[in-house]
Amino acid sequence: MNLQWNYDQEYVDVAMHDYVDRALAKYNHTPPQRPQHAPHAWLEAKYGKQGPQLPTKQSTEPTLNHKETKRIESISDTLNYYSQIDPYINPALNEIAREQAKPTLTTKRCTDHLLDYLATNPDATLR
Repeated sequence: MNLQWNYDQEYVDVAMHDYVDRALAKYNHTPPQRPQHAPHAWLEAKYGKQGPQLPTKQSTEPTLNHKETKRIESISDTLNYYSQIDPYINPALNEIAREQAKPTLTTKRCTDHLLDYLATNPDATLR
């Protein structure tokens, strides 16, 4: 972590320079053709009689192979550390972490979506 102190105005900027670039290189992620400005593909909330939100149905998609599963787990771990600087990625990370034991193609798409966001916004700073 890089700390940039500004004593006169009483704040500190915390950043992790090149962390995202190294992570993208580690996972062989190519930058998106179009910028991705949202870390998570937001879906419309569904409400029902039972409460504010009904549980989602179990996925019928086949799970990914062992190599892809390990890749998604590793990406989740790497980005969990970075989420201290960029907390906007937490909802996407939570969804990925919830499914990382038995990931599907949807989990892979969510992971790629998050990596596209980070490729578009590689240098977050927390003040």
